[in-house]
Amino acid sequence: FEPGFNSHSIYGGAVPFPVDLIPYRLTRFAYREFTWDPNLEWKDFKRRLLAHFFASPNREGWISLLPVGGEDGTLEHRLCCMREARGIRAKTGSLSRAVALSGYADSKTHGRLAFSIMVNNFSAQAAEVRAWIDKIAIALLE
Repeated sequence: FEPGFNSHSIYGGAVPFPVDLIPYRLTRFAYREFTWDPNLEWKDFKRRLLAHFFASPNREGWISLLPVGGEDGTLEHRLCCMREARGIRAKTGSLSRAVALSGYADSKTHGRLAFSIMVNNFSAQAAEVRAWIDKIAIALLE
């Protein structure tokens, strides 16, 4: 059994593409990108990944799965109290001394931007680092 060949999704018709295919497609994309450029850094890979899915015919379905800034998911309590935060659709990530925010920003001047902000090996409090990341994400909306 190879990943991605399951005939149905656990989400039924709510998702415009089979969720079971995402890991397989992601793996194929990762293999192609890292084989093409073995010196590719993780942050650049994430940016390419976001651009790849944005170019997909299922773009709106993919983007609709991402939390909205200040409203839901992992961003419900982040980017809050800022009306323009709704222009951010992204996923968060964290490990010990590592914090990330990757997704899309609906810029007023440049249209929809793919971004990935990653900070690691920091000595400040994680909440302070997240606040700076959020400020950078909001700045992308200009």
